[in-house]
Amino acid sequence: MRKGLTEEKIAQLEDYENSPAFTPREKSALRFAEKLAIDYDSMDNDEFFIGLQQHFTDAEIVELGIVIGYDIAFGRLLRVFDADPKVCEVPEHREVGIDVSQSPALSAAK
Repeated sequence: MRKGLTEEKIAQLEDYENSPAFTPREKSALRFAEKLAIDYDSMDNDEFFIGLQQHFTDAEIVELGIVIGYDIAFGRLLRVFDADPKVCEVPEHREVGIDVSQSPALSAAK
């Protein structure tokens, strides 16, 4: 997502397949993440990966899988330690980035 994750996209994540806010490439990546998180057994066919290859190189698919897998594992570890956030606050600015100066929680962690 070269322009960043906007509030519009965050609001439409639940129905990303029908949202005009996401490009076909982004929808493909989100589909991959969703499958890895909740339905990885259904990916045991060439059809799913042929769909991914329409938007990503094989190297990009591997990289996406690694990043998605890491995020899934980290999220589950947070749940095991009961460290997951109870509320997710979205910053009021238009794009969500990694500028820690705009987040009190992240600035304190520096």
